[in-house]
Amino acid sequence: MDEAEDDVPYLMRGVTRMVTDSSVLISSSEYLNDAELRDWTAYIMLRRNGADDPPETETVDLARILGRVQSRGRIEGLIAEERRTNAAFDAWMSEGFVSTFTLDDLAACPAGSVGRVLGSRIAAGAHGAKLVPAREAKGPYDYVLLRRAQTRWLEHIVAGASFDHFGESTTHFVRLANLFEHLGADLAGELAVFHMLAALRYMPRTVLHYPQVTMTLLQSLTRARRFGIASGPIFSLKYEDVLKLSPEMARTRLGLAAAEDIDTGAASAFWAEALDEAPPRAAINA
Repeated sequence: MDEAEDDVPYLMRGVTRMVTDSSVLISSSEYLNDAELRDWTAYIMLRRNGADDPPETETVDLARILGRVQSRGRIEGLIAEERRTNAAFDAWMSEGFVSTFTLDDLAACPAGSVGRVLGSRIAAGAHGAKLVPAREAKGPYDYVLLRRAQTRWLEHIVAGASFDHFGESTTHFVRLANLFEHLGADLAGELAVFHMLAALRYMPRTVLHYPQVTMTLLQSLTRARRFGIASGPIFSLKYEDVLKLSPEMARTRLGLAAAEDIDTGAASAFWAEALDEAPPRAAINA
């Protein structure tokens, strides 16, 4: 071994870096190759929060960017493949159910029910909650995206997640676990990209700038993983059947398990710099 090789760290010996004539960054990752996604990721992961650029709007840009970066043709091919091997998924896609309930329908639900809780959260403007109206899906993947948008706020209720920033992180992690539990890895991976990036943005920002509420975030993520794995396919739920039921009864009817209600409102408010003092530290329930 010569003196030059002695200076190379052991794990780096024998590693040859590829070279290219390209004058721009290029890799085998379509995600790394996209300049806007690189900028979004660095900005979102490292920034502090501020009212001049509210965190609630961040996933709007993410969805738009991924709509360009991800291959719709590949995803629709994976959907077709999953339908051939997954009878429950095929039945859900074949039915093509779309929610049509209105705010008036929610207001007519009994007090304490899933429907009434959702209606009250929307009326209060909680974390931008709203109803996504029914429309005709433009293909299989668009149908999956439509249902994701229509059910996202109901998932807060059945998962026990607050309508706030950390509650939003919780539901993204629920989806991550649940997709890989009930779909093939390739399709789950494509559908999970949005949830993965949307959820992970909370961890670096919390540790870097709001470490006082890190344990609260970890607690909610631990519960989210447990709920997502223990429950049936969340993406295919038909909430019209349970709008008049309590969250507890709705979970039983829908095949959802291991839900734990957790109020992350104070921690989320501190994280968003709406509170000057952090709430008491929460412990992780493993």
